[in-house]
Amino acid sequence: MSVKRDLQSANAWEAELNKERAGALGLTARKLEALLQRCGELRDELATARGALHELLLADYREAREESERQRWNLCVQREAIGVRRHEDVDRLYPIAPKL
Repeated sequence: MSVKRDLQSANAWEAELNKERAGALGLTARKLEALLQRCGELRDELATARGALHELLLADYREAREESERQRWNLCVQREAIGVRRHEDVDRLYPIAPKL
């Protein structure tokens, strides 16, 4: 096999790998966005809920918040795996929901 063909093959493989990395990052980011949105919706509902409903919504909020923290961590790990070591943009775009 020629050097040119080897280089083309390596470039194609790298492009495919980068496509997969981008897809994984995007999926994790979308999951995180949905969880943070859900936390906001639940926080709004909690403002007027009382009694047993309030307790159920609070449990749902805490579960969504915990999962959002896991997804945020996953996003940062994926970013570090591709060489992105700073996460200020993650902090800005995906702020952690407050503890309730």
